[in-house]
Parts: sequence; C-alpha cells; structure tokens
Amino acid sequence: MLKVKASDLAEALKPAKPHPLKKKPKPLLVSLEYAFAAGTLAVIEAKNGAFAESLPAIGDWAGPVQVDGVLLCRLAATWPSVSELELSADAEALVIRMGKSISRVARLDGGGATAVKRMPPKPDKRHKGKVEVPPDPEGKRVELADTWTFSARVPMPQHRKPKD
Repeated sequence: MLKVKASDLAEALKPAKPHPLKKKPKPLLVSLEYAFAAGTLAVIEAKNGAFAESLPAIGDWAGPVQVDGVLLCRLAATWPSVSELELSADAEALVIRMGKSISRVARLDGGGATAVKRMPPKPDKRHKGKVEVPPDPEGKRVELADTWTFSARVPMPQHRKPKD
C-alpha cells in the first residue's frame, strides 16, 4: 500500500487530461511504477513514454500497474488537494482509498492480459532525410519573358533594348 498526496497525483496526471470538447476520449494507458530506493511513484505513459512524472510516495508496492490515465485523471481531480490517498493493487483493479471512500480503477494488465511494453514511436515514413536546397546560381541571366506570377506581362528593366 502506497500513500501519496492527491495534489501530487493530479499534477502528475495532467498530461493525460482529455480535451474538454471531446465527448468520448480514447483511453490513454498509464503505467504506475514505484522506485523503493528513491521513494517515488512514477506515472509514465505506457506505450511510448510520451510523459513521465514522479511524485513522492511512502509504503510498499508490488510491481508496475497499468490503468486508463483519462479515468484516473478525472478521479484525481475530484479529491481535495490536501488529502492523502492510499493506493493498492490487486489482480483486477487499482484500489484508491481516501478516508472511508473507496474507488476502483480496472487494471489493463490484470486478469491474464499482457502488459503493454514501452517502445519509441515509429519514425514517419514521409521523412526521407535532410532537405537539400540547391544553391542559387551565380551570374544568372534573367530570361527574356520573365514576369511576376501575379501579372500577365510586366516589362522588366532587363528587357529594354539598349540604346545606341
């Protein structure tokens, strides 16, 4: 069982907060990992590690737990900021206690399901490498009928016939 402050948990889950105009946001996998030596609970985006926050925690924790970050973010926003939460995990859910109230958030890696492994995002196929910009030609002569793109024909000073 871990003890954390509600304000710290809400602050760590801020990146998982959904857009306010979306009615049904997609679930965002969040992994909760406890570092016993440092005494911190890490809140990490489970797929790509897009965000990672650590918060002070006291207690003991069995191992990493993966839950829906959007749901946990909404729950964390409802508790008073000065309250102390007790987090514990069983095989099916993450159990959060504050005083007499108990909330359960279903584990996405529990019940025989495999945990999502963190991998870096795949590179975009459209990026082929550095963009090569050809150098400007030196001593370029202006073409005879050169005009600007916004006009049909505008005489250029270079097109005048030289006077003898």
